[in-house]
Amino acid sequence: MDELQEILNEFVDEATEVLGNVMVDLMDLENGHDDEVVNRVYRAFHSVKGNAGMLGMERLSAFAHKAEDVLSLVRERRLEPDKELVSLLLRAVDAMTAILEDARCGGGDGRDVSELAQQLAAVVERVGPPKGKKRSPSAVELECRMSEKMLEKEPSETVPEPSVAASPKKAPAPLAPQEPRPEPQPQRPLQPRKTSQPKRPARNGSGPLHILVVEDDFSARQILMNFLTQFGVCHVAKDGLEAIHAFIRGHEVGQPYDLICMDIKMPVMDGLLAVRTMREIERGKGIEGTAEEAAIVITSSVEDPVAIIKACYECGANYYFLKPLDMDQVRRQLFKLGLVALPSEG
Repeated sequence: MDELQEILNEFVDEATEVLGNVMVDLMDLENGHDDEVVNRVYRAFHSVKGNAGMLGMERLSAFAHKAEDVLSLVRERRLEPDKELVSLLLRAVDAMTAILEDARCGGGDGRDVSELAQQLAAVVERVGPPKGKKRSPSAVELECRMSEKMLEKEPSETVPEPSVAASPKKAPAPLAPQEPRPEPQPQRPLQPRKTSQPKRPARNGSGPLHILVVEDDFSARQILMNFLTQFGVCHVAKDGLEAIHAFIRGHEVGQPYDLICMDIKMPVMDGLLAVRTMREIERGKGIEGTAEEAAIVITSSVEDPVAIIKACYECGANYYFLKPLDMDQVRRQLFKLGLVALPSEG
């Protein structure tokens, strides 16, 4: 068995166990709204969505995303978990479990769940999108097309702000060194966890991003910064420890980073340890698996994609890019993470 299949099997085992617990939680919700139970189900869908996306199971990720949106509305108390809604979500969990079993047997995630996906989407359409997820019509239309295709079978330096209007806030300078001591969080939905789109209320071009580029190589840093400044304000850190200081400082002043681009091999502290630390800090703040998490992407020149996938899965990153970077691919992935809009066609 190759290493990638081992990672996939580990994900399938964990996700299947988590979804089994979700079945029990959903039946409990028929007795009335319970914030703790609702949050637990939401985090489960959120984690399945993200891990599936990282491991290339895009159809499962898109389907779990639709279930997550429904739970977002329940969390906002815009939907009541009545018998009909719980029944729909239970069928969605059954479908996800079946897809996972298909993947275990080598069948991928091509099972046709389009009818259930449409029913979940209809619930969201009837009530309206979760808060913070309104996007420009062109972005919504394009994302819908992409999603339906998936479900069918078959810092020490700063970059000048682009404009005062586009970038109304400045990102903070790095903190003085200090040791974060997050509070422990009860039971995580998946271990190790991985999350994907979207991490914050989806922007897709609706506002400037707060971005941290963590890279010790000057040329690589400049390439990323030159590209990313079109989306917001960039700060840089030259190693993982400096990045953690900036990350903490951002939360302290109420300006957390929307996007963090993290190199792996750096002096002082490597990128993977820095990402794990950031996720621990988020867990201590109680924002793990919510829209307040930062989107973290790994950049690496390592020529073994399987090793990168495994590293991202274990540390909690959202995605990875191999160097030299393909900026069209970077933009497409940032769109899938709900951070930017794709350029209009024509």
